[in-house]
Amino acid sequence: MSRRPPRPPAAGTATAPDRPVGLTTHARPWADGTVLTLNGELDLDSVAVLREALDPALAPPARSS
Repeated sequence: MSRRPPRPPAAGTATAPDRPVGLTTHARPWADGTVLTLNGELDLDSVAVLREALDPALAPPARSS
């Protein structure tokens, strides 16, 4: 059985530049929050990619003065 190389990430996805593509994320607004779609392998090597997507999704909304 041969293993296929990972597909390149789709536009609008986050990947860590120094890591192989193993996890991609896509964020989209929904109601009063954000939906994150994860695709690929979620493991210790992909923590940076997940954190990069979660930080802005979990940030409080911006306030205008």
